[in-house]
Amino acid sequence: RSAPSSADPRFGDAPLMLVEERKKCYEARDAYFACLDDNGARRTVRSLRKAYERACPASWVKHFDAKRDEEIKLRKLLETRETKHGAKEE
Repeated sequence: RSAPSSADPRFGDAPLMLVEERKKCYEARDAYFACLDDNGARRTVRSLRKAYERACPASWVKHFDAKRDEEIKLRKLLETRETKHGAKEE
């Protein structure tokens, strides 16, 4: 059974995805992001990025990438605040 061709309005132009397809998308995304976090080899990162883009609709990739960027910025901001706050207490 293939995914319906109609788009889900919550995800823009992305077609409705079956549970198995969503699972593959999430697994590909998680593998790619884990490789980035571990500073993986450039060739591995490229390969995982391509798999991620094949497994997920383009609008999802854009959303997941933006969300990850925001989480990284927030984490860095919090680390900076903790460092500054901790230095003042010493």
